[in-house]
Amino acid sequence: MISGILFFPLLLAAAESDLARQLYDEGNWPACELECRRILSFAPTHEPALLMQSSASLRRTGADIGNSLPLLLNLARQGQSPEFRASAAADAAWILYSREEIPESWELAQQAFLTTTETPTFLSSGSLLIRILDARGTSITPAPALMLQLESCRPILAAQAPPVFIQTQHRNRSDILSKPGQWIVAFYRWAIRPAIGTRCSLNPHCSEYFLQASLKHKLLAIPMIADRLVREPGVVSSRRNAVYEKGQLKVPDPLQDHDFWMTSRP
Repeated sequence: MISGILFFPLLLAAAESDLARQLYDEGNWPACELECRRILSFAPTHEPALLMQSSASLRRTGADIGNSLPLLLNLARQGQSPEFRASAAADAAWILYSREEIPESWELAQQAFLTTTETPTFLSSGSLLIRILDARGTSITPAPALMLQLESCRPILAAQAPPVFIQTQHRNRSDILSKPGQWIVAFYRWAIRPAIGTRCSLNPHCSEYFLQASLKHKLLAIPMIADRLVREPGVVSSRRNAVYEKGQLKVPDPLQDHDFWMTSRP
């Protein structure tokens, strides 16, 4: 009888974590975080809820990301499920990357990339590994098997944008010259896109491309997005390295393919 009473909260948490997972998959971060807190109130060590709460909180606020790092590192190293460890490792790797702790970031991203079976974690960790490899002055030397896997997936991985919480952190640090692009994108996403829907067949889509360009190149983003809009029909018709995402054809066209000449090389 006593053991049944003690086991009941775990059964209830397991059942209700399905709702939290559904909210997480929908990107409803506030509701997911609230549901996870409710689960943790009667099952404080419930691993899925701990991970989803931390991840949802990061994506909801994008602020104080270092506060989530200890929990993510603990889950990445000691989590009971390999998939939870991989997901936590991917988020922790991006946080460490934003703090320029590159070797530690590489190890965690590599762990996530090699052990996950979930597409989002695979793309997130793989895109970070590509970024680290392509950075100037990196001393990272991956194993040949890992290098072969990364290069074979490069077109897809290179097209992935950083997680929302990393993008938000960078936006908060950007200077005034990046603001016009951010205002234009915010107005488009608020007033125009809900009416016309998502029509861009490129990855990242045009508003995200413009936002990335604004944060990185400030006012030069305006001619860059104009160039992108002119190129779009030809790039889409070529279908080079195209993949299907949620039933829609997407053609990779990352920013780094078009601004490499703007970065000085040693």
